[in-house]
Amino acid sequence: MDIEPVQQSLFTKLQRHEKWAAVMVSLEGILTLLLLANIIYLNIYLFNRGLLPKPSDTSHVQSPVVSITPSPITQPTRQTTLSPATPSKTQPPAQTFVPRTVKDYYISLGSGASDANTWTDVPGVQAVIDFGQYPHVKEIHFEISLYIPTANEWVSVRLYNETDKHPVWNSQVTTDPATTAYLTSPALSYDTGAKLYQVQMETQLQAPTTLVQSRIHIILQ
Repeated sequence: MDIEPVQQSLFTKLQRHEKWAAVMVSLEGILTLLLLANIIYLNIYLFNRGLLPKPSDTSHVQSPVVSITPSPITQPTRQTTLSPATPSKTQPPAQTFVPRTVKDYYISLGSGASDANTWTDVPGVQAVIDFGQYPHVKEIHFEISLYIPTANEWVSVRLYNETDKHPVWNSQVTTDPATTAYLTSPALSYDTGAKLYQVQMETQLQAPTTLVQSRIHIILQ
C-alpha cells in the first residue's frame, strides 16, 4: 500500500479544516463586534430618550425612613437647693452721656453805615428782644465790627431802647482811628419784657463809617 497519497489526502483535509476554523473565528469576531455595537447604540438611544437614569441622578432613589418612637424614661426626683447667682464677669460701668447745655446765644442786629456827628439811628439795624425769656442769664454784651475808610476819626456805637426811650446802659463802645475795629461792651444793664432795640452811631468828623456787623451776646450761667 502506498502511504504518500494517504498522507497527501490527510494533509489536504487538515488544511481545509484549518481554513474553515479561521473563517468561523472571523465570523464569531465579526458577530461579537456587531453585538457590542448594537448594545452601545441601544444604550445611547435609550439615554437620549430619557429612558435611562443618569449615573449621578439619585433623586429618584428614596432612602428608607426609620420611625423611632421614644419610650418614656423615668428620671429620679432630686431635691434642688437654690444658691445665689454668681456673676460671670465684672462688666465695665455704662457710660452716661450728659447732653451739652447751650451757654451762648447770639442775636444778630444787622449792618449799615452812618456819617452823622450826633447819635443817629442806623436804618434797619434793630430787633425786638425779651431778655426775660432767657433763663439764668449771667451776662449780656453788645458786640460790633466797624470799618473806617479815612482812619482819622473816632466813632461811637450804642444800643437804644426805642420802647422805653433811653439808651441801654453800658452799651456804648468807641473806636480809635483804625481802619477796622471789633469792640465788645461791658455787661449790659437791661430791661425785661419785649423791647425794640435800635443801633445808633456817632462820628467825630462826619466821615462815612461802615457798621460791618452788630449783635447781642447772651451768656448763661
